[in-house]
Amino acid sequence: KTIILIAITTGMRRGEILSLNWDDIEFDKASIHIRTSKNGRSRKVPLDEEVASHLQQLALNRSPHTSYIFA
Repeated sequence: KTIILIAITTGMRRGEILSLNWDDIEFDKASIHIRTSKNGRSRKVPLDEEVASHLQQLALNRSPHTSYIFA
């Protein structure tokens, strides 16, 4: 569900979403940092409140050894 919400609310591509690391999420700035996009540039994407809530729940339940969000 979180992957779909990210895709719908941000317009991010599948590869961008699946390659997200926890370090890419900036909860305090309500944004996602995409390190490499289709054009080779990095960019910031606004983080929707509902998506942020889902990601925070995933963060609470994640293994401390996991860096990728959707591994």
